[in-house]
Amino acid sequence: MEENLDTLKDIAKQVKSIRKKRFKTQELFAQKINMNYSKYTRFEKSGQISFEGFVDILSGLDILDDFKNLFELDEEVKEDKNLFALQIQDEKIIEVEVKKEIVNTTVKEPNLERKENSNLDIKRVVSFFDQERKKLQPNYVRKEFKNTDGEYLLRVHMHETNRTAQMFYDAIRWLFSSSPKAQFHRQYIMNIAKLIEHFNTLEHEAMYSKEEIKFNEEGQVWYNIYKKQGLEHEAILDKLREGGFIK
Repeated sequence: MEENLDTLKDIAKQVKSIRKKRFKTQELFAQKINMNYSKYTRFEKSGQISFEGFVDILSGLDILDDFKNLFELDEEVKEDKNLFALQIQDEKIIEVEVKKEIVNTTVKEPNLERKENSNLDIKRVVSFFDQERKKLQPNYVRKEFKNTDGEYLLRVHMHETNRTAQMFYDAIRWLFSSSPKAQFHRQYIMNIAKLIEHFNTLEHEAMYSKEEIKFNEEGQVWYNIYKKQGLEHEAILDKLREGGFIK
């Protein structure tokens, strides 16, 4: 820009004025700063030179410190800058601590925000499982899995998979239905851990029985994906039909 060129020429004139007071000729000064004579004379005429060359000139005239002082921060700005740096540091420390807390909470006791995954819903699912078992076996006592509480297993599982209490209700309801396939599964699903382990199969059978629509396990996987995306049941079935999963 033309304004910038004028500014460079003005700076060069000021440098020239200072140079004349300390060095009579351009040649002597160029020798002092080890700069090519023609390069220096061009600077005094046009103001154009590399930044490194400009610093050499200021240093040779003993005014480099004055130039550097132009960019020194005043005390108030320094204080604000330091305060900002401390705030950033504090935020990073807080972020690390929060992440640690999240990890610890997840390992010890998942922090469940969804209503479906509340402790009350989980207790009801486990109670429903026990209740249906006792209808068939009056003396039934639920066996824990490797000394791990069933409610805890379900809480962790639902937190990690985004499954809901209602999904488990439907699976349990089918498990204790009159279906011959359900009767077969009941033989080895004696605790919540086994219920979780075989949930995919149970949900597939429950949907097959409920809707009387035939689609394979791959179709059930897609059904679960669409369900988690928030699609309604009928909309999901339409997508499965388009994909050829429903005959």
